[in-house]
Amino acid sequence: MKLIYTMIFLLGFIVVTTDSKASNLSLCLKSDIYLWDNCFGSHTYDNGAKYIGEFSNGNPHGRGALIHAGEWVGHKYVGEFRDGQYNGQGTYSYGNGDLLAGTFKNDRPDGLGAFAHSNGAKYLGEFIGWSRNGHGTYTFANGEIYTGKFKNDEPNGWGKYIFPNGDIYTGEFEGWQRNGLGTFTFSDGRVLQGVWKNDEFQYASEVKMSN
Repeated sequence: MKLIYTMIFLLGFIVVTTDSKASNLSLCLKSDIYLWDNCFGSHTYDNGAKYIGEFSNGNPHGRGALIHAGEWVGHKYVGEFRDGQYNGQGTYSYGNGDLLAGTFKNDRPDGLGAFAHSNGAKYLGEFIGWSRNGHGTYTFANGEIYTGKFKNDEPNGWGKYIFPNGDIYTGEFEGWQRNGLGTFTFSDGRVLQGVWKNDEFQYASEVKMSN
């Protein structure tokens, strides 16, 4: 339930932060950007990136939006800045339509976040850097759901995998494969418990048949 409320908050935050022009600060009027302090302005950098938002000591600081250019054209960050970097709550939009909303620290996701893929898949959980790290839930576009531990974007450790047909695997993962002890519960009631390696069943510790 906590994850559901968090997703609602993050999705609502996307709507709130996209209005980067909302600011109570006065406009930055000085010709030298390095003199822009405690004001709201717009600046295009030498690499083509454009920032619209609040400034402090010549750096993005406060609420704003950074529209990337060059090899990152189509990418955009909207949210909180500190000393010229993403710091605080924000959303990062990719050129392919993917979207990440959550907490950022020193230009990188850090902590709880929500990632929505353009193909319909989504992730809600913990990030370290730009990778899924910690506990989270990944929902595939086809309806399959994995909930458990992640390391470097992949399942690592104990988790639960639910298939659209009702089959459920609960156990150890290494990458996106079943590795270690695990229990596979079929939709017809059969339960298979044992050791798995590279997604293949090795031997059973217990098999239960449905009545």
